Amino acid sequence: MRFLLVKLIFLLKFIAFASLIVNGLFVFITSHQLHSLLSRFDLTENFQEDLVQLIIIAIAEHVVFGLKFAINVLIPDTPQWVKINLVDI
Repeated sequence: MRFLLVKLIFLLKFIAFASLIVNGLFVFITSHQLHSLLSRFDLTENFQEDLVQLIIIAIAEHVVFGLKFAINVLIPDTPQWVKINLVDI
């Protein structure tokens, strides 16, 4: 039973990771607001605009990954009162 639970938690963490990347790619493909924001700058070639847009989204993804990592480190998976009660059993 515990093995199944560990596999399920791993699968859910992988799905969260993959969904963040896929959502970033959807934003890159469909974002007209980001494209209009970048058009204010003097980028002459369309390739440069796409590259800057992709870099902005990659940076945003890394910020979210950093926040996710910080939350995983700062907030324990098992609360302290549960650990204490498990020791007593």
